[in-house]
Amino acid sequence: MKIRLFEEKDLEEVINLYIDTVCEINGRDYSSDHIHALAPKRLDHYENWGDLLTVNTTLLAVKNKKITGFGTLTHNGDIHFLYSHKDHQSTGTGSAILQALEKTARDAGHKKVTVSTGITARPFFMNRGYSVLTEHYVSIDPMLFIQYKMKKYL
Repeated sequence: MKIRLFEEKDLEEVINLYIDTVCEINGRDYSSDHIHALAPKRLDHYENWGDLLTVNTTLLAVKNKKITGFGTLTHNGDIHFLYSHKDHQSTGTGSAILQALEKTARDAGHKKVTVSTGITARPFFMNRGYSVLTEHYVSIDPMLFIQYKMKKYL
């Protein structure tokens, strides 16, 4: 597996990875209405993702020329996305991306990283040294989601 920077040509594959993964993996923890709110299958819903993934540091895991995961670190040291392809869960993909994002944050002078995550990914981050700062609800119309703000000191 290779970790590399996101390029604009990767956008459609990243969006499809996100949709497929949310529908299959997060579907274990959420209702179908929640999943539809999180990952609509309309590509126009993702029209600002190209800018979002380019403005921030977005890293991709690639194996055999296929993207197997992606993660995004903002300039403030917040992890915005971290997803492993539905067929690459528990293979080390997410951990490799997270380690690369944490190294990027350290290299940029950050002393900690934060992430806002839901029920599905909370154990992943807990097992990698993150602690819960707050628990709250967010609305993705019309659904409410529990979200955990977590941090890790680097």
